[in-house]
Amino acid sequence: MKKKKIEPSSITYGILIKAFGKMNDLVKAFKIFEQMKMKHMKINDVTYGCLLDACVKNDRMDLALILVDKMKQDNIFLNTILYTTLIKGFSKVKKLDEAIKIFNLMKENP
Repeated sequence: MKKKKIEPSSITYGILIKAFGKMNDLVKAFKIFEQMKMKHMKINDVTYGCLLDACVKNDRMDLALILVDKMKQDNIFLNTILYTTLIKGFSKVKKLDEAIKIFNLMKENP
């Protein structure tokens, strides 16, 4: 893309974030996210979802919760997909009480 001077879109960045998450390279996933912010690209719930999923895949629920706080600061509200990603993450790291808390939050905030 660089050779052809094509600017990546937020979709392209989301795909890269997801790919780095699957490769267990959370550092690069967050670098891509930071690049988006530096380019003043619109970061939406889908982009956050890709990064949240990367955190879950790498058992980094601490980072996932920080990301949720950042989403709230950016006025991005959790949707069903984001809630279930968090539930999956807490279940994966065997924090079932946290998973149930997220489930109850999801029920309260449809």
